[in-house]
Amino acid sequence: MKNGDHRVASASSLFDERPDSWLYRGDRFLWCCIQDSFNNIAIPESEERFLELIQLSFLQITGFSLYFGDLRYVNKLDGDGLWRGMISCKFWRTIAIPKILSNYRKAAEIKKRESSLLYKLATFIGIQRKNIQE
Repeated sequence: MKNGDHRVASASSLFDERPDSWLYRGDRFLWCCIQDSFNNIAIPESEERFLELIQLSFLQITGFSLYFGDLRYVNKLDGDGLWRGMISCKFWRTIAIPKILSNYRKAAEIKKRESSLLYKLATFIGIQRKNIQE
């Protein structure tokens, strides 16, 4: 979800706003892989379900739970540079996932506001039509 963008097309858009910094190089690559796994997937109705899907994607990409230790090597994420392929499960538990869930809550609030505005607009239009017909 980009700043000022009130349209959220898929759950992958909730990964557009990223953490300010990364702990290890692999964390950035993992973020992109998880984001890609949410392409063409609608935003779940509940934060709890979204968290489950994030955890499942993490497991499928890395081969282990994000609650399994801290510093881990992931061959799929082995890029160039120091600490390549290394990720921090603690970073994901304390920074990355809270950031993603914060983005989810922002999108949910926008959706709620827009729904409320549309309801008010529809109600207003309905009242105006009724007044015109009388």
